[in-house]
Amino acid sequence: MNTNAEQRNEHKKGHFKRSTQIMALLGIAAISLAACSSTSSSTPATSTANSGASSGASSAKPGLKIAYFTAGTNLTYFTVANSAASAEAAKLGASFQLFDSAQSVTTQVDQMQSALTQGFNAWIVQANSGPSVCNVVKQAVAKKILVVTTTNPICNLSAANGDATWLPGTVANIGGQTPAWWTEFYQYIAQENPNGGNVAILTGPAINPLTINNNAAAKSVFDKNPKFHIVANEATNYTTPQGLSAMQDILQANHNINIIVSTYSGLTQGIIPAVKAAGLMGKVKIYDAGGATTSQQYIQSGELQMSFVLLPRQTAIDAVDAVVNAYNGKTVAHFINPLTAQDPAVPGTLFITKSNVSKFASLGY
Repeated sequence: MNTNAEQRNEHKKGHFKRSTQIMALLGIAAISLAACSSTSSSTPATSTANSGASSGASSAKPGLKIAYFTAGTNLTYFTVANSAASAEAAKLGASFQLFDSAQSVTTQVDQMQSALTQGFNAWIVQANSGPSVCNVVKQAVAKKILVVTTTNPICNLSAANGDATWLPGTVANIGGQTPAWWTEFYQYIAQENPNGGNVAILTGPAINPLTINNNAAAKSVFDKNPKFHIVANEATNYTTPQGLSAMQDILQANHNINIIVSTYSGLTQGIIPAVKAAGLMGKVKIYDAGGATTSQQYIQSGELQMSFVLLPRQTAIDAVDAVVNAYNGKTVAHFINPLTAQDPAVPGTLFITKSNVSKFASLGY
């Protein structure tokens, strides 16, 4: 995202042959999508989560050494965030080292334990599992290391909203994928489908706080309306191949699905070909969370009904800015949320539809 932060206020064997063929087509489709330009009514987002302000940061005082614990490097969301964090640290004059856990909880904890003795005076933590990193983060806080958590709250705070996602002793929690955010997502889907339907959901790893929040929100919204039935909910590693495989299996086992929910745009890139191969394109409605460039193009073509915005670039920038501001002695809000309809970076809503997709072109990733 090209926003200036200082202007912001804040699987199977039986499917192998078919899967291989579809993945080949998928590769061709991906090339075609990349070649396309990202140039379509939506309900305005009305976030209920509190939002702190991020106001950018001045150059860091000498000596700031940041350890950035990323959840991984195998997804576009991660690579965009990792790159943005590194660039922001360089711009502000801070030392920066990336630790890639490859979505492994054990690896991440080991990396953090090792980093306690490596001279870092600031950490940015994108946790694979909030409870798993809780104790080592508390150890870092006890050593006077400045800690900012990002994307996922840590300890047992994943069910919280706003300031309650902040762990006392840390600097701040950055990122708005809270239960309130996911609830907005599912409320939109429910409103767009007044007759209800049979719903299939693809999520990330079951232990991931975002998956936990997603599942709780889906249940809370759909349980209130007996017309909706969650007939499938499958955890994945967020990758396109798993999105394809999982969707094939779900569609084979369930012949009456009306609504498909993807919790990450990379999964959607596998879901779309699976739906096409099953002859169901146009017969089911597909929604995703992400706002990636590919999702915007699927919206333009009518294959995807809506995408809910994620801002990996700005979230990472906000995390680095929070660390730098704290190191420079400035007050930092406990919760900074780039995922609100009031953020100047988004055009008054977090929902990308065919009527407004052109306004989100610069936010794709």
